[in-house]
Amino acid sequence: MARPKYIDKEEFKKHFNNALIKCNISESNRNKFFNNPDSCTLRKIGVCAAITNVIDSYMSNTIEGYDACCSAETFDDIYDWNKIKIYEYSKETK
Repeated sequence: MARPKYIDKEEFKKHFNNALIKCNISESNRNKFFNNPDSCTLRKIGVCAAITNVIDSYMSNTIEGYDACCSAETFDDIYDWNKIKIYEYSKETK
């Protein structure tokens, strides 16, 4: 029996960074977001709800079980929520 999937923070960060690149978020804003993972929200780096939809689409096509993010969340918030959803999804599909 396969073990449920766990995604570590660095792997998740790599994919999330690629999603931000796809949305044309500048390197300086990406660095600000990732270097302040518990205080800098997506909104603070100029990401609105429409852009979170693009991020969500990219992430859900990249990582099975990815749920969502919103512009008021920090990277830590997004990771903490989605690592649970990814784990739960992998348990349901086994």
